[in-house]
Amino acid sequence: MTELNRAVGDFFYRHSHLFLCGIFLICLYIIVQVKFEITPFFVYSVYADGINEILVNLSFSYIAAYIFYQLTSRLLLKIRNRKIRPVIQKRVEEIGRRSIYYVLLEFSRESHFSADYKHIDNTAKVLESKLWTDEMPAMQRQFGIRITYLNYVRHQCDDLKDRVSDVLKIYKDEMTVEQITALEGMKDLYIFRLVELLCSLPSIKIDPGHNPLVEEYLKLHQKYLEVERLFGIAAKD
Repeated sequence: MTELNRAVGDFFYRHSHLFLCGIFLICLYIIVQVKFEITPFFVYSVYADGINEILVNLSFSYIAAYIFYQLTSRLLLKIRNRKIRPVIQKRVEEIGRRSIYYVLLEFSRESHFSADYKHIDNTAKVLESKLWTDEMPAMQRQFGIRITYLNYVRHQCDDLKDRVSDVLKIYKDEMTVEQITALEGMKDLYIFRLVELLCSLPSIKIDPGHNPLVEEYLKLHQKYLEVERLFGIAAKD
């Protein structure tokens, strides 16, 4: 029953503007019927004039309230959304540029593939080009840090989740239900639990020919590209 109530509530929330518009048209119909007597109205009784007058007054009141709502709420919201949309798009794009891209960049070093977070064609090949339990030579050369590819991915996954949470926290009211669901869905992917589990083990061996991390990270990349599409971020050629 709870699921049914939630489904009904979501339906009315998604289509609330249609219901309001529908009532608006009904009110116009009542006013036209009664005031202009284009066709006989549906109220026939000794109290017809009084009932019709009440319906007309209610219709005028609703139309006035509807117009006021459109001007003060919907219009202002649309103006605000238009202004803030580029900001949200920038923050969403940073999720890919500062998290997914950095992972692909490190894995693509000394390989024949490029780090491209805007497309998914070579993602699996890039991630398969390194042994995840090996230490990253670039990190050791540049910063003197010894860290495995697996631990680096874990840190970047944590960063990605933090960025998604920040975007939701700040801009949730300006997003559609579909956009919110897609962003929330990113945080629930199995890759986050998998890297945490493997990093917690004292010693692990990952078969390069069957690495579940590659498959799960590929799902994360796919989900991010879906999020980009929902936020109207154009893919680069």
